[in-house]
This record gives sequence, C-alpha cells and structure tokens, in this order.
Amino acid sequence: MKINIIGAGPAGLMAAEQLAPKHEIHLYEKGKAIGRKFLVAGKGGFNLTNSVTGPDLQNKYLPTNFLNDTLTAFDSSATRKWLDDLGIPTFVGSSGRVFPEQGIKPIEVLQKWKERLLELGVQIHLEQEFVGFTEAGIPRIKHKEEERELEGAATIFALGGASWSVTGSTGTWLKHFENLGIPTKAFQASNCGVLIDWPPSLQAHAGKPL
Repeated sequence: MKINIIGAGPAGLMAAEQLAPKHEIHLYEKGKAIGRKFLVAGKGGFNLTNSVTGPDLQNKYLPTNFLNDTLTAFDSSATRKWLDDLGIPTFVGSSGRVFPEQGIKPIEVLQKWKERLLELGVQIHLEQEFVGFTEAGIPRIKHKEEERELEGAATIFALGGASWSVTGSTGTWLKHFENLGIPTKAFQASNCGVLIDWPPSLQAHAGKPL
C-alpha cells in the first residue's frame, strides 16, 4: 500500500521508519533537506531524551494518563536502544538527560537515520510543499511552479507547529484544513517564559550571564 507522509521532521521520519517494512512510503519535505529542526535544536546541547521511566516519565505529561500506554510501549530506554541500533551510543548526564557520546554531532545522527530509511526503501522528495487540498480532499504538493495531487491509500501529515519559522515550522498549513471544513484548534505554547516582578536591584542584571 502506498502511503504519503508530508513533513520530514522527527515525527515524519519516525512514521516513515515504522511503516516502511510493510508499505511503499513516500516522504515529502518542503525544504532542501530533511530534519532541519532536529539539526537546529541539536546546537543547544543535543539532549535526545531523559533517563526516567515508568510512572516518573508518565507523570511528566498531561492530561494525566493520556500517554501511559504509549510510554509503556516505547519509553526513554527504548529510545536509547533505537539510537544504539542506529550506531549512536548515548550517556546519561548528571541531570538525567540523555546525550550522544561526546564527539557525535547532530548531522551524524540524522545521516544515519536517513541511511536506515533509504535501506528500508523510503522515497524522499525534497522541495515539495503542501499547498492545500482539492475539492475532493486530495492533498496537493507544489514543486517549484508545478502543482500536483498526491495519489496513495493514505496520507500522514507531520507538518510541525508554528514555533520555529527558520526551520520551516510556520503553521501556515492550518488554514488548508480549515478551508476543507476540518475543525482545528489554535496553537498553544508548550514552552513559555515566566514573568516575575523582580526588585529593581535584580532587574538591572536581567539577561546577564552568570
């Protein structure tokens, strides 16, 4: 069965890997390379997961119990095993966070992931932007100035949020679902700052490195 996946960030890449052994997978990415957010995020220390498991891991997610079954089936230890199978050994830092062993760069992890997908037969199509639906609800893709419909038994949308435009996460795709009459919810921040009314003596030092 032919399945299309639109969006080649970590979610799209993982969906492609899981489905490829049993289906013909076509992965579409609007950028010139896959995993751009993965690479940008990796510049900040490249924290891949946390070492906690069981209830300690499940309790970090809301609503309560929402992801219990998922996190039981594939927890942080499973993530580390998956990375090890890719050829990426990891270690646990003093904070409990998990990192690749020293010297391993984000691009190396992404390249090994890409190699696995290609070995599984995933077909990667770059500079292919999702631009909406036909009246019949068929997804449309634009490459340069040419638009076409995506044929396939199913399409998975892994389009990202609206938090990081430099990586392609602009959230502009939401309007295409609204135009088709599909109910949507407004984006909400998952990470946010905290406003504190510090005394003037401390305000003068806001933003300074320690």
